[in-house]
Amino acid sequence: KHDACLLLDPDCVPSMNLLDHARKIFDPSILFTGWIWYIDKNGDIHKEASQTGSQLLGKSRWIDINERGCYKVLGGCMYFSKQRATLTGLFNTEYNGTWGQGEHDFALACYHSGMRLRFEAGLQVKHLYHEANRPGNYETNQRLLTRNMIDYRDTFNYLTPYNPAVAVLVVTMMRPYYIDQVMSYYRRLT
Repeated sequence: KHDACLLLDPDCVPSMNLLDHARKIFDPSILFTGWIWYIDKNGDIHKEASQTGSQLLGKSRWIDINERGCYKVLGGCMYFSKQRATLTGLFNTEYNGTWGQGEHDFALACYHSGMRLRFEAGLQVKHLYHEANRPGNYETNQRLLTRNMIDYRDTFNYLTPYNPAVAVLVVTMMRPYYIDQVMSYYRRLT
């Protein structure tokens, strides 16, 4: 129903003003990626996402795709126009498993369709602690991403209408228990 989609991983807790900020900045020509703060097993903030760099902490900026591809677009918090992104095919289902390169592939598809990429300091989430889970499909997913990077260069530039309503989607994949953990953490904050 809504065009603006805020996509959160199930192990990410949104900041209190996330939706208000998202409504203010929505632009169908931009794929936004948020700031991810990592919580350690004691519940303390351990570090900010390594891709953001501490020298840029709290600063919104455009992402230069030539700098490091789309590896700086993290899937934990992404915000985009559903109508515009649907024209790119949304997320590639060829990626195997619960962890991989799907968000980078999506960012590349959006970028090569004419969308701009942006880190947005006002879109902040806290990533709850859990053991790292990187199944053996990482190399397969990396090869698929490399192949797709070449294909996306030929995609078209589409324009979509503006619609500021926001839908929040939580991607559960094969980890539905994270939703309960996130909601429990969120209730303690309010």
